[in-house]
Amino acid sequence: MKESNRDARKRTDPHPAYIKLGDDTDGASHVYRTNDETIHAVQDCERVQKFVLNGRSVDDYVKFAALVDRLADATGVPA
Repeated sequence: MKESNRDARKRTDPHPAYIKLGDDTDGASHVYRTNDETIHAVQDCERVQKFVLNGRSVDDYVKFAALVDRLADATGVPA
């Protein structure tokens, strides 16, 4: 039986592993990790928060994050 060379295997998934969603008002970048459907907030090269979608869509998360930022702006309370 022929053994496969791990270094010879290439990623065949056409989707990117990470998709940048945008930055929040605190300056953190929100990145969608496609392989496990999680969203990571990264600030100063460190993950500051991890969000598990649990069957929700990325669009739902983006709408939620925008709402949180609008509420923070309206009330003066940090998001």
